Amino acid sequence: MVRMLMYKIAIIGVLLSAPPAWSAPGEEVASHVRAIESGVPVEIDVCVRVALALNPSLQASSASVGQSEKAILQGYANYLPTVTADFQAFRTRGNSTDNRGTFDADRDRFGSSVSIRQNFFTYSGYKDIGRLKNGAESARARHEAERQLIVEQVKNACYEVLKADDLLDVAVEKLKDGEGQLKLAEKRKEVGAGTKADVLKAQAQVESNRLENITAEKNRKSARANLLSLLGLDVNLPINVKDPVPIEAPIPSFDDILDRALANRPDLLEDQFALASANDAVGATKGEWYPNLSGSFSVNWGDEELTSSLWDESRRSWTAGLFVNVPLFDAGRLSRIRQNRASVSAFEWELERNRQAVALELKEALLTLEESRKRIGVADRNIEAAEEDLRVSQGKYQHGLVPLLDVIQAQVALAEARSSRVEAGYAHLAAWAALDRAVGGKD
Repeated sequence: MVRMLMYKIAIIGVLLSAPPAWSAPGEEVASHVRAIESGVPVEIDVCVRVALALNPSLQASSASVGQSEKAILQGYANYLPTVTADFQAFRTRGNSTDNRGTFDADRDRFGSSVSIRQNFFTYSGYKDIGRLKNGAESARARHEAERQLIVEQVKNACYEVLKADDLLDVAVEKLKDGEGQLKLAEKRKEVGAGTKADVLKAQAQVESNRLENITAEKNRKSARANLLSLLGLDVNLPINVKDPVPIEAPIPSFDDILDRALANRPDLLEDQFALASANDAVGATKGEWYPNLSGSFSVNWGDEELTSSLWDESRRSWTAGLFVNVPLFDAGRLSRIRQNRASVSAFEWELERNRQAVALELKEALLTLEESRKRIGVADRNIEAAEEDLRVSQGKYQHGLVPLLDVIQAQVALAEARSSRVEAGYAHLAAWAALDRAVGGKD
């Protein structure tokens, strides 16, 4: 009785602790969605919270966690009583003899029963519960890995939106500079200081700049649609993102964060729980060799007539039994044990391979972060040099010292330098996001 009470308490605890696979977004998320729909610039963290609540793939992952948690009840069910009730009706034809002789006769028999069967202990069932629990933990870790991936993807999508806006600004400024240069070329031609060739070159450059504006506008819309898709929202909404706070933190060393990554990475935790589940599967199969203890109790009623008296006390009987089942030999069980052991070995090597992969990913994330920070400095210096070169070229052109082509080339170089600075800045932020996920999430 004490063991039964413990099992029931455990089952109730599982039911109460298991979170729902999906829940409707709260008012906070709803208010964030309304802000997005209105076009008000929102923080990147707001986009992350909306995605965690509404992203379809993340919700599917959450449902899988709920499914694995409910499977634990299947293991506990082996220790709950099984109750069955049945009713039987039989008609038998055979020879019957009386003072009239031998003749064929039909005999009826009606009966009903209620039976209860209870498993008191099976080592295999105990290990199977462990296997199911570790499977649920593995699913939770897999869900957390999916969650962290979505966070990184949303951050990068926000950076792409902001980058597309900035690159569009660069393209607009480039077009404005080109139009100004075209006006200057036309004025110089009017006063006889310029040539028609200069005007044509300036016109060609303006048209090229307009094409770049069209592409930049398309990229801007595409970046917004991609972000909205990740958030689980209508891709036609007018989403705007606030500029992120610059990250000034020093870049950590590889040795400082490797241990934290190996301890926190959810994909490694998933592998560890999968390995533990495989070990429990070996124990569950071995447990099939151990004796099983069970009991049963049944109450039976029977009579030759189907009347209300069928359930009289005089027609009732009961049976109680205690059973000890001792398996002796099963060749198939030996094969399953070998298969499960091979599975354990495969999980061990997979865990080691993924540990090495995490170390490599962490190293590459740090190198990328260092590279992106250096690129920002180079890009800033290139902008300064390109601005000065354009200023000098424009002054020389106005005095007729250089051809218009020099000015156009200087304008293109400045636009490229500004674009490179935009690319470098958001690549640096994306590198930080990649490092956060490589470590296994922030502290």
